[in-house]
Amino acid sequence: VPANASRWGRYTYSLDSAAPGKHTLLLYGALSREDAATELAFIFERVYPYTGVFTHCAVCIIKPHAVASNAAGEIIDAILKADLEISAMRSMVVSTTDAADYYAPYRGVCREHEAWISHLASGQSIIMELRGHDVVPRLRELAGPYDPVVARALRPDSLRARFGVDAVRNALQVTDIDVDGPLETKFFFHVLP
Repeated sequence: VPANASRWGRYTYSLDSAAPGKHTLLLYGALSREDAATELAFIFERVYPYTGVFTHCAVCIIKPHAVASNAAGEIIDAILKADLEISAMRSMVVSTTDAADYYAPYRGVCREHEAWISHLASGQSIIMELRGHDVVPRLRELAGPYDPVVARALRPDSLRARFGVDAVRNALQVTDIDVDGPLETKFFFHVLP
């Protein structure tokens, strides 16, 4: 906080010539270091813990391109209509390091491995812990084949067929194996800040 913060505080300006005297906040600055710390904590600190259960669960990540194209609402609606419970959810930009850690099991297995890391780190994702009877196979069925071209041919109603672009921007990343569900959800809802 600059020493002259008390001089600049809050500035307003009348932007609407049709409504003279109506002021809009253009610039805001905390009046003290203490105020700045309080306001930053209010905006950026996580007050409540995530609600992850970490049992009988799967991770579903709505990838950055799907979030950017406003498909998240329809994807979440389809998940709920499939009678899967969303027990935890967060929106975040996954760092390249964290994306590499998450995708480590695919290194040397999938040719898209490096591109998946880059894409996951490229923007905002929505990460969910899903629960329900046989959640992993049901989620995989709902998601469809990982390549949207294949998904459109074999499972045209699947989420990847509907919202995927290619094998990297395929709308979703979902848990592959039952035993990975708790590990993956703990990674996103306990390990990562």
